Amino acid sequence: MKKLTIIFSLIILCINAISQQKAYYHFKFVEPNKSIINSTITNIISIDNVKNDTVYAYANAEEMQKFVALGYKYSLITESSVNSKSILMATTVDQMVNWDKYPTYSVYRAMMKKFEQDFPSLCKLDSIGLTPNGHKIYVVKLSNNVAVEEPETEVFYTSTMHGDETTGFILMLRLVDSLLTNYSTSIRVASLLNNMAIYINPLANPDGTYKGSDNSVSGAIRYNSNYVDINRNFPDPRVGEHPQGAWEQETQIMMNYAAARHFTQSANFHDGVELVNYPWDAWTSASRTHPDNNWFIHVSRQYADSAQAHSPAGYFTDESNGITEGGDWYVVAGGRQDYMNWWHHCKEVTIELSPNVNDPTPSEQLQKYWNYNKAGLIGYLESATKGFNGIITNTSGSPLKAKVFISGHDSDSSHVYSSSNTGFYARPIEPGTWQVTYSAKGYLPQTKSITITNWDSNVTQNVVLEVDLSWVNPMDDNNPYRFKVSPNPFSNDINFSFSLVKPSPVSISIYTIDGRLIKTISDIIGQEGINIINTADLSGISEGTYIISLRVGNKTYSQIIQHIR
Repeated sequence: MKKLTIIFSLIILCINAISQQKAYYHFKFVEPNKSIINSTITNIISIDNVKNDTVYAYANAEEMQKFVALGYKYSLITESSVNSKSILMATTVDQMVNWDKYPTYSVYRAMMKKFEQDFPSLCKLDSIGLTPNGHKIYVVKLSNNVAVEEPETEVFYTSTMHGDETTGFILMLRLVDSLLTNYSTSIRVASLLNNMAIYINPLANPDGTYKGSDNSVSGAIRYNSNYVDINRNFPDPRVGEHPQGAWEQETQIMMNYAAARHFTQSANFHDGVELVNYPWDAWTSASRTHPDNNWFIHVSRQYADSAQAHSPAGYFTDESNGITEGGDWYVVAGGRQDYMNWWHHCKEVTIELSPNVNDPTPSEQLQKYWNYNKAGLIGYLESATKGFNGIITNTSGSPLKAKVFISGHDSDSSHVYSSSNTGFYARPIEPGTWQVTYSAKGYLPQTKSITITNWDSNVTQNVVLEVDLSWVNPMDDNNPYRFKVSPNPFSNDINFSFSLVKPSPVSISIYTIDGRLIKTISDIIGQEGINIINTADLSGISEGTYIISLRVGNKTYSQIIQHIR
């Protein structure tokens, strides 16, 4: 017993020493049992890679205490793979001309502003939020009609949510520059910007990238300024909304931005290995396969093949020759990839660009990674326009937010929705004949048979949904509340009467013919007997057909009314 007490005391002393030493650790250890990695270890620390039986991981002080308590022998990985001479910084925008340097934070801001200034008809810059350290998270929108939200595919590229994984940071800046400067001379680039909106966020974790100083990335860290791995902080389809405690500021910014947009497809860029990682991260493929697994394998294989074709032998060959289902590599909770797929019906993959870990990619290597990946970056954008797409409206021509569901195929949030602003939807899908049902509240659903002949097919299927009036009750003597509306048609004022057997909560509301609430006219406690509400003023609404509804408790009685001038 005394010996056990001494051992336990030594563990506690070790843990306390670690917590006092520093707030951030990179280390490796051996665990041959993959199920233990996926069920236990991944919930404690931030795994970066698993090679055979060796786990490479990061941890903040609290995470490290929990890990040490498990009793593993581990080795710290020192920050020695890149020295300061390998990181060249541009202190002016002009010094970025050869793309062999990193911008200081002020130069990064100036570059993003310059893109918009030089190409105002093609580029729009947005700051979507501030980090805890006051850095701006920038997104540029690229499109031929950039100031207008058009009915078109929207694709999102975002990089460096791990602050020391910087290859994608430069590749995204260079991609923005390439698309803008080649728009007038390249048919392929012009086709992209004419037919879609491309959103690019080069730096998702500026606090981590510029942790040491706004003037250099040489002190970059994986985590944010609170020493939290943002890519373990998103809502998770398996674990729940808070897999890692409260959402970080950067997490909330990205969640809000995704909710405000209508992305069809996205990719986020990392370093550490060379591969495309596709859903799910939360489950192994043996336990749960994404309904669009074949599509994900196809686009991942396309990217990997492109990277291999434009690079020396051996590049982009990690895991299954450059691609992997996330959970089969190692299970992650709170990743952004699964969050985008599950909550926003957006097909996101994670693209790992280089083997560099723990330090930014050396400046002299940035050019080669652009050459290896530029064709794949364009190809992945183009894949978002394949499958089928169209515009969903009602019989009046107004755009609708409608569900697009493939029978016998869709599950686990793989279906999509049309945009409430434009009615546009896009559904990338593998070849086949699909029974697609379009539905929206207040409308009669429609099912279309759509055939996708090959991977390059792009089928347009527009849909007009008709109003479902089956929920409107006839006003007759069987109506227990004797709900009456007069006059009908009406011009400005309208009167209502109804009868109750006892006092009850009552609301009277007016809806458009397609079921959208216009106004709640009255929300009262109705009295026993006949209730009369006089001269409700509806002069502000347009001429047309509406539905007036009386709700008593959980029962609703409705009637069609006409408004005239």
